[in-house]
Formats: sequence, C-alpha cells, structure tokens
Amino acid sequence: MTKVINRFRNMASMRKQGGFTLIELLVVIAIIAVLAAVVLVALGNARTRSRDARRVSDLNNVALAMEVYVDQSADGLYPTSGAAVLSNAQWATLITNLSAVDILSGNVEDPLNTGARTYKAQHGGTTARSTYLIGADLETQSTASCASDYDQVGLEALATALCDENTAAGNCAGDESAVAPAEAAANAVDYCICSGPSCS
Repeated sequence: MTKVINRFRNMASMRKQGGFTLIELLVVIAIIAVLAAVVLVALGNARTRSRDARRVSDLNNVALAMEVYVDQSADGLYPTSGAAVLSNAQWATLITNLSAVDILSGNVEDPLNTGARTYKAQHGGTTARSTYLIGADLETQSTASCASDYDQVGLEALATALCDENTAAGNCAGDESAVAPAEAAANAVDYCICSGPSCS
C-alpha cells in the first residue's frame, strides 16, 4: 500500500513540474503577438522604401535611355512624349518610342500604378523634343531623393512649380509650393528629372 501511495505522490509532483499554467501560456502568446506586430510594421515600411527606391531607379534608367536615344538619333533630339503636358499618357508614349528603337525592353510602370502613383512625362522647349521632364510620386518623405532631383518650374504650359517640394518641411510631402502640403495638383510629383534648355 505504501508503494502505491508513493507512486501517486511521484506522479502528482511530476504533473506540477512538467506543465504550464494558463497564465504563463497567455503571457507567452501576448509576447509573440507583440513581436509579430512589430515585425509586420517594419516589413511594411521596408516595402514602401523599396517601392520608392525602384521609382527613383526607374526614372534614372529612363533618363539614361533618353540620352542614348539622343546619341543615336540623326536630329539629336529626345523622343516625343505626346502633348506638352506632364501626364501618364505622355509617359506611355515615351516608353513606346524608346522600346521601338530597342533602347528599352518591356513596359516601365510605377510599382503600384494606380491613381496618383504613376510615372509622368512631358516634352517641351522651342523645339518640342529638345527638353523633357519625367517624374513620379514617392510614398515616403525621402529627403535624400528630394535633395538630388529637379525642383524648378514645369515646362511651358505647366509653368507652376510641379516638382518643387515643400522645402520648409524638408521632405517630399508637399510637391507644389502653391498647394503644399496636400498634393492638390493632379500632375504634381515628388521626384523629377529634367534635361534640356527649357529646364530652368
């Protein structure tokens, strides 16, 4: 009988040592949930910065392709981008013209490519193809990107400061001085590249 009682005591002590209480399990689950939330927020920010880096890279690559086009063309002018209005339709025309002469392959689009998140292009100058302006809206307030882009007025019909960031805030949050900080102008962009005599 003593042996049986001792066995039950040993089993009871093993149960006490081997398991977790409900409170301990809830604490562990809460800690895991907090860590998962932190990781998801960091991952979301990394994706946003990655999309902005791609936008800047895409515009720089297209600007380089435009210079290659000028070197190869007989008239020494940039390809047409349609009407002299900064818009996504002009961007599509520009990419089509660069693809037609095998300088670019495939379609170059904004990573989101919805609403205001589209690439825009415009040509201008006394000779319509002597100057171009390309731009994109960034999702983050990237001061490094803003510091290195074209920040002056648009070309011809768009004489407003479509590429001018809100310098008082020191970021890309406000594109156009007249409408900052909201991006009220449909064709206002954060990051611009302009080349040619009409770029002021």
